[in-house]
Amino acid sequence: MPGQASPDTEALLKTRTDLSEAQRSRALVQSRLQNVSDDLQQLRLQSAVDKKRLNELTSDKATLALKLKDRDEELRGKAKLLEARKLRDENEDLVARWMARMGKEADAMNEASKFQ
Repeated sequence: MPGQASPDTEALLKTRTDLSEAQRSRALVQSRLQNVSDDLQQLRLQSAVDKKRLNELTSDKATLALKLKDRDEELRGKAKLLEARKLRDENEDLVARWMARMGKEADAMNEASKFQ
C-alpha cells in the first residue's frame, strides 16, 4: 500500500524522532553542566580569595587588639604617675603649711615665754 506507511517505517520514524529529541536534551544538559562547572570553578577561586582576605583581616584584628591593649596599659601607667605626682605635690603642700603653722606656734610660744 503506497499511501500508508508500514509499521516498520513508523517505528523507524518514531525512533529517529526520539533519538533527535534525546540528542537535543543531551546537548541542553551538557550545556547546563558546563555552565554549572564554570560557576563552580569561579566560586572556588572566589572562595580562595575570600579565605586569604579573611586570614589577613583576622591577623590585622589580632595585631590591632594587641596594640590597643598596650596603649591602654601605657595610659593606665601614665594616669598612675600623674596621680602619684598630684598626691606628692599635695603632700608637700600640706607638710609646708603644717611646718609654717608649727613655726608660727613655736614663735608665738617663744614670744610668750620671753615676757614671763
